[in-house]
Formats: sequence, C-alpha cells, structure tokens
Amino acid sequence: MGTLGKAIYSVGFWIRETGQALDRLGCRLQGNYYFQEQLSRHRTLMNVFDKAPAVDRDAFVAPSASIIGDVQVGRSSSIWYGCVLRGKWSYL
Repeated sequence: MGTLGKAIYSVGFWIRETGQALDRLGCRLQGNYYFQEQLSRHRTLMNVFDKAPAVDRDAFVAPSASIIGDVQVGRSSSIWYGCVLRGKWSYL
C-alpha cells in the first residue's frame, strides 16, 4: 500500500471512529429511550478471489453476520445475527 493508500485508509478509519463515537453520544443523551445495537468491527461482506456477494438494497444484514463469496441475497431477505453464508467456490 502506497502513501496515498495509507492516507485514504487513515481518513476512512477516522470517519468510522467519529461516526461510532457520535452514535454512542446520541444514545447516552437519549437516556432509556433508545435501542442500542453494538457495531461489529468485522467485515460483513467478503470476496473470495473474484467471487463477491450481491446483496439487495432492501435486504437486512445484521452487523454480526458474514456473507462470503458467490452469494446472492434477494429483496426483502434477512440475514440474522451471527449467521454465516458462504457461497460455493474453488481454487481451480
């Protein structure tokens, strides 16, 4: 990763951390009138070589779920907490 790549990565990391900090602050300000969902730091969608998951915009994917490889998630689908979906792939 070159210097530009490191700079872009650092800016992205800073934006994510700032967003999470603002979310925690907002939840504290709301008191007991909020639903708090812990954000997971793992990657929900993962490519395997050239196979990438496709998730419809109307699908729900929980933050702790993992969708890996050649998987298609259709409209109005839901992938719940802790689920792992792995599409078929091979090295050959």
